[in-house]
Amino acid sequence: MFDREALIAAVTASLERSGEQIVDRMREVAPQDSGDLVAGISSAIDSDQLTLTIRSDAPHSRYVEDGTANTPAQPFFYPTIREFEDRVYDDLAKAAKEALDQ
Repeated sequence: MFDREALIAAVTASLERSGEQIVDRMREVAPQDSGDLVAGISSAIDSDQLTLTIRSDAPHSRYVEDGTANTPAQPFFYPTIREFEDRVYDDLAKAAKEALDQ
């Protein structure tokens, strides 16, 4: 029998680490013009649903990411998500396995 609480704690900790790494990387690659874009990048964990949400709350985030008719795109959000996607899944699997093996 496995310890459900230990498994949830391990998965939550893995998601928190991944969220911090993704946010740090997004802040590195995002345009630094006013600082509003970088300041609006955050992560949140829902430990009930075991989900990680990464968001960029600056109102102009989408325009920076996708560009406009007069401004070229400066993607920072989705390229970073793709960069970390496999790593997040691998870290989750490792954390879950370690919790289940105890």
